[in-house]
Amino acid sequence: MELLHNLNILSTILLLCMFPHSLKCQQAYLNGTAYDCSDNPSAPRGYLCNSLQKSCTSFLLFRSKPPYDNPVRISNLLGSEASTIASINNISRNDKIASNKSIIVPVFCSCSGNIYQHNTPYTVIKNDTYYVLATETFQGLTTCQAIIGQNYYAPINIPIGAELAVPVLCACPTENQTARGVTSLLVYLLNYGDTIKTIGRAYGVDEQSVLEANELSLPQSANSSMDLPALTPILVPLIGRTCKENPDKFYCKCYQAPDGSSQGIFCDESDGQKFPAKLVAALGMLINIQPKGLIELSDDFQMDDQDKLFLLKCQANKISRDDKIPSNKSIIVPVFCSCSGNIYQRNTPYTATKNDAYLELVTETYQGLTTCQALMGQNYYASDAIRVGAELTVPVLCACPTVNQTARGVTSFAGLLSEQ
Repeated sequence: MELLHNLNILSTILLLCMFPHSLKCQQAYLNGTAYDCSDNPSAPRGYLCNSLQKSCTSFLLFRSKPPYDNPVRISNLLGSEASTIASINNISRNDKIASNKSIIVPVFCSCSGNIYQHNTPYTVIKNDTYYVLATETFQGLTTCQAIIGQNYYAPINIPIGAELAVPVLCACPTENQTARGVTSLLVYLLNYGDTIKTIGRAYGVDEQSVLEANELSLPQSANSSMDLPALTPILVPLIGRTCKENPDKFYCKCYQAPDGSSQGIFCDESDGQKFPAKLVAALGMLINIQPKGLIELSDDFQMDDQDKLFLLKCQANKISRDDKIPSNKSIIVPVFCSCSGNIYQRNTPYTATKNDAYLELVTETYQGLTTCQALMGQNYYASDAIRVGAELTVPVLCACPTVNQTARGVTSFAGLLSEQ
């Protein structure tokens, strides 16, 4: 399958936005670099979480093909509901769908750190690679870098039967879009022969709105031209006011979120997504380079009151709550460790300061208690282009005992930073 097929679409240029990460700005168009599985730190991981809405119903366009050619199999792949897919697309739950038929799939979209995504599990089969998953299996509805960032395995030679977490692309309307009546966004994969105008017309929205949703603009010159590659995703804004005239539109319905609440413009808003998690207390060892008090230290690792109490009582630390800790003193820090996909980690927020880069965060700020790849996988920003004030998600290293270790009396782990 040829990935980059040129479409003769009207010239598009990036929309100038003085504050590109503002709540009012739209999303940057994800071009063919979405399939970049190299170590390129600038390759996109998804859409920036830049809306007042931290969760919403989003929609995907998926083109049926074996073995994903009925609502049940498509729902299993994309983490949706088979009955809802069937209802939206006017087919029955077990219908075999003709190849290459466009199917609308609703998903629950939420912020994971500073990236919008919908996580769905996937079991690896023979010949799977992250590139194959991004381009063929999930048809451009995820990116290589997003899959790499969420999973333990290298992009190739993934063990058959391995359980992966696949971050599916999605987004919620920005403040500006909401003010203009946009209620949800559709992730649409450009097909051969598509134009922005025809796509907009198919979903009842004008060309300009589609361009703006992807930070693109109309050409300055009628003679200028630029190609958008086929099989790359764009966002299509869905306008709620058309629901009065066409209440049967798929985005005018009410859908159930994973926590049992309802999502949609005719539903009560959910307070957020709730997922069961295996939470096991683990211990981390921090080599303290800069003098800090316990309160600052507990804030760095987002410790709750119970953790702070443990930190105070821990005999190994032998300090009080307001003590200033001498430089280079080893401090035991308890964290709750849980599985994120197939990786153990403890996510903690961090606000970027001047001169911050992922390497400095790994080696200096977090002193080896996170990794560069984990940071890049969890965050929207390139490693050398983090803006001051950006809210990052830092996946701190941790682990839980295996069955064999538990049988031998192991109750928890301490992460030790070796001094060279």
